[in-house]
Amino acid sequence: MKKPIISTILVLIMTVVVYHDQIWDYVKPNKMMNKEISLSIAPENNYTSAAYADAKATVNVVVTKVRGDKKTIVWNKTFDTIELQNYPRLNAAFNEKVKIPGVIDNKEKLIVTYIVTYDNKGSVLQLTNGEAVSTGVSTEKMMIGI
Repeated sequence: MKKPIISTILVLIMTVVVYHDQIWDYVKPNKMMNKEISLSIAPENNYTSAAYADAKATVNVVVTKVRGDKKTIVWNKTFDTIELQNYPRLNAAFNEKVKIPGVIDNKEKLIVTYIVTYDNKGSVLQLTNGEAVSTGVSTEKMMIGI
């Protein structure tokens, strides 16, 4: 009598171990969302001084979807190179809306990374920064400071 019970329990345990992800998805289904990221690009400093007369900046923004160890670039844009003195102030910043459909909110993260490349008479400096998009929200605003 004990052998059939032990065999049945072992079969159930093996089934749970093998099909754990499918069982968990049935109990707690994935929540698909469309995410929208509003980017604003504007200078953080005053570049009107003559020292910045020939200085230029280029901004590259990359949105990466991360699920476990797998990373996928879902959006990438390099904005035009502009002289620092010509960048619009915060009230007239460059705005870009990025729409990322089909994000599984409880399993995937969106990471926004931006690289600002400064060029001043051949002297080049690159600064990289980034942040994760909040979980549970469909829209997010991000400021990229030059």
